[in-house]
Amino acid sequence: MGSGGTNVGVVTASGASSEVTIASARPVQLIGTGDSNADRRDELFISTGNTSADEVGTLHQFATLVDCKLTLVRNAEGKPYEFRVGGNERMGAGFGCVDTDGNGSLTLVGTEYTSSDGQTFSWTRTEVMVAGGSARNAAVARGTYRAGVDDERIALLRSASCGEKRFTG
Repeated sequence: MGSGGTNVGVVTASGASSEVTIASARPVQLIGTGDSNADRRDELFISTGNTSADEVGTLHQFATLVDCKLTLVRNAEGKPYEFRVGGNERMGAGFGCVDTDGNGSLTLVGTEYTSSDGQTFSWTRTEVMVAGGSARNAAVARGTYRAGVDDERIALLRSASCGEKRFTG
């Protein structure tokens, strides 16, 4: 346990070790790894255990190796890039690594949905461009899913995954 947080680390194939500190008063959990930006290096996806401001879901951050040093990926404001994961019949969010353009490469995306009736779900999918230790929001896609027809897709909107890997935590 580091000062003001929990350390999460890796040991590389060469035997070098590196860690980052996740600021959280709750238990922190490494939920999985996956190559979110087609650079042939897995990112580490970490549940901070912290509840999102709307109290629907928990916050997740991710880290990557930059020059053999584990680094928290940061947004344009210099803060750790966060995803909210979870939801209910009215709203929710998640993230995943998907092939957004059909070229076979995975792209990290954040998803959100809202529903006023629990039957029709309006969703957005925001591509997240990851380069080194920074991430920026990019293209946004929108759509609608219907309960009973698109239940599996609705469930994915509030989950965490990377390619075929499904994460829990």
